[in-house]
Amino acid sequence: MSERLDEIRHTLEVPFQFACKGQMETAEFITLRPPTTRNRRECGALEQAFMRALPTSDGLTEDQKDQAKSTSAEESTEPTGIETVAMIAMSKNSDLAETMEIARKLFLSDVAYINGDTKVVGNSMDNVSLDDFKELVGKYLVGFILRSAFSSQKKS
Repeated sequence: MSERLDEIRHTLEVPFQFACKGQMETAEFITLRPPTTRNRRECGALEQAFMRALPTSDGLTEDQKDQAKSTSAEESTEPTGIETVAMIAMSKNSDLAETMEIARKLFLSDVAYINGDTKVVGNSMDNVSLDDFKELVGKYLVGFILRSAFSSQKKS
């Protein structure tokens, strides 16, 4: 994973209308800002959901473990937002609905901004398409939460 990001900009696949300063505007993109300690509970829960979704090596032979390591080294590209959420969805150890609810709470806590400058509130969040929301959740996990978790593992 590369250097720390200052923000993530996600262009909406499905733009929507929202009220801003008494006018109706079109939401074209959502900007996500990095978490702070104010977001520790939500970030901890999202990180744990992802980590629980990772495949384990329990029950594998040494050859299978070695093959998995070499395959993961060859495929060292970062997953997309949708791929990250799909991993959580396919895991029997993570609850996708709970993960998405936690992410929604996080985005409403001064982390997500419509068109870069209007704070996302409940009404506008409800207008985000499900595919856009999943992409936002995955991008946030990869760009901020997992980047931090994996960089701290490399240091130890």
